[in-house]
Amino acid sequence: MNKQLKIATTDATLLLYAELSTAQIRAVQRRLRTGDLVRIAPGVVTNRPADEWAALIARERIRH
Repeated sequence: MNKQLKIATTDATLLLYAELSTAQIRAVQRRLRTGDLVRIAPGVVTNRPADEWAALIARERIRH
């Protein structure tokens, strides 16, 4: 298993569907249904509270 992939799936601070495999997306969708994750926008989910979303998005913009 790719170590980078493993890290990406355990850090749920900000998950982008575009960076995930099909299996990982299904796992994220299951976590959305249980309430472990919340959808910020289509294809973008997090486990952080809403008051942190702006900083997460800003950080992601800088990363790309």
